[in-house]
Amino acid sequence: MKYRSLVRRAVHDALAVEATYSPLAEDEDDVTLNVRWHAAGERLQGDLQGQGYAEVIADKDRIIFDAAQLETLEVVPQRGDRIIFTDPEIGELVLEARLPTDGPVTVTWEVTRA
Repeated sequence: MKYRSLVRRAVHDALAVEATYSPLAEDEDDVTLNVRWHAAGERLQGDLQGQGYAEVIADKDRIIFDAAQLETLEVVPQRGDRIIFTDPEIGELVLEARLPTDGPVTVTWEVTRA
């Protein structure tokens, strides 16, 4: 498991971009942090030729946080909070649902576009 954590840390460090975390609660300040954005896509599943069917599974956009950075900055993501990117193509994303934890390095949320 330690190897997996090291790889996740390396991937996050290499691919994360700076963004602004903006809490829904008005009494909390915006925070700059590093996140990874996984854009939604569609994938085909099934066996169209062999069984005559296929289904399209639509993934949802996700934001991946560095768990240690969240702890250091004392940020606890909540539904409705926003992630604002400087890249206008990405723009602003709204946290919807936290996904189950699959390791100690990252925290993953499903998001929608604002």
